[in-house]
Amino acid sequence: MVDCPVHRAVAAGLLIVVAGTAASGDPERLVGAWRLVEQRAVDGEPLSFHVTYKEYTFRADGRFDLRAHVECLDGGAWSLAGRELTLLRPPHGLSGEMAEYAPPPLLRKVRVAELGADRLVLEEPQPEVYGTPPRVVRNTFRRVRPGDFGPMLGAAVATTAVTAGEYAAAFQYETTKYPTMEIYVSHGVVGRARLVLAAGGAVSGCLAASVGQHSSTSKYASPDGEHHSASHENRWLMGVRGSWRALPDGGAAVTLDELYQGGCDVSGAPDAASAPIELACQALRPTERLPVTTLACRLVEAPHWMRELALNPADTVRAGPYTMQSDPMGRIEAPLGRPWLLLGAAPGLQVRSIDGRDDMSPRVSFEAGEVTIEEHRFRPHAQR
Repeated sequence: MVDCPVHRAVAAGLLIVVAGTAASGDPERLVGAWRLVEQRAVDGEPLSFHVTYKEYTFRADGRFDLRAHVECLDGGAWSLAGRELTLLRPPHGLSGEMAEYAPPPLLRKVRVAELGADRLVLEEPQPEVYGTPPRVVRNTFRRVRPGDFGPMLGAAVATTAVTAGEYAAAFQYETTKYPTMEIYVSHGVVGRARLVLAAGGAVSGCLAASVGQHSSTSKYASPDGEHHSASHENRWLMGVRGSWRALPDGGAAVTLDELYQGGCDVSGAPDAASAPIELACQALRPTERLPVTTLACRLVEAPHWMRELALNPADTVRAGPYTMQSDPMGRIEAPLGRPWLLLGAAPGLQVRSIDGRDDMSPRVSFEAGEVTIEEHRFRPHAQR
């Protein structure tokens, strides 16, 4: 993806002419973020190049941003008068002789074929940077859902009061990418988590993770002309005890201040060197995506390795495993969001994410299933 820093001096811009919709002339309807979901040529002929990622954000203060594979803009200006929506480049900041090289305020015109509450259809000229003949494409966008819980968790996510009980999950995350034809990288996580919230306010449980990373570079890409590869694995296993309290909004504050490194047994003396873990939890009702009631806990204060188990479930293009949101292919820039640990009520939750070479977004799935913590799989390797 094209580099697009927030304070970039010169960026792209565009003009959109609104026509033929009931919402024409309604600036408030455009406010928000819109992500591309479909693209086809207006003339009906096949496209030689498809844009798979494009997102506009229109703000109420009259500014807008654009993100795409080969286009980006921060802080352009938009205004709507009747059927015409005008979007301009931000001030270029050039002076003196350099000012004559500044691009004009207006870049191009686009027809808006449809503007609804959650659907936006633009007929846009395909940017010349794609190297294809001039074409007009019909781009369909959906409104991006605000907040921490996006479509990954279901079309409509509803909360209920957190109650005492056992919540558990098994995690399996895989990312495999080729930044170039000669470089391969992978990142894999296998994890388990269980928390038992007692009616009296006590908490006990176990957290486990095995994280593997691998990279290889062929002799054609390495400076010394030799093939190189590297692999690394880390393991964590921790028994936990602490307390929880219900909050007025139905959520729960969980504090795990007794941590037991190296096993799930919490009968001995806790590790005095470990800092407490703080979680802010909500209970989510089952949806078409979540098969069981789910305890969603945001990591407020937690060891860094716990983020390997967490998801960013917000409505972002790289939503998925929290530590795997960067795109090694360099195509997509997306906000990290906040890390959430998802644990299912009985029988438990199986969380899977696959992010292959050609995937723009991780493919995250949830199934109900019993969770077993095989301690030998996660016990840290002995120090040599």
